[in-house]
Amino acid sequence: MTSTAAALLAFLARREVLVGLTLVAGAPGLIGWGVAHIAIDDVLVGVALIVLAVMLAVSGIAVIARRDVLGRVALVGAGLAVAGA
Repeated sequence: MTSTAAALLAFLARREVLVGLTLVAGAPGLIGWGVAHIAIDDVLVGVALIVLAVMLAVSGIAVIARRDVLGRVALVGAGLAVAGA
């Protein structure tokens, strides 16, 4: 959750590159969490967490590259992954 807090602080400070970096930095932890769920036979939640991680990383890269449409599409994908979990 520290990545989320860092992203929020960067967002409030209007530092878009830092927001993107924190979104990308949080992805490996979510992937690990997803793999752990798959390992304990909770495959659907594990896959949803991995998809969430990928979508957040794509959104972070889009923020850094200033690609607003791609970032928003990735956030929609992240929301669908959360709903799926």
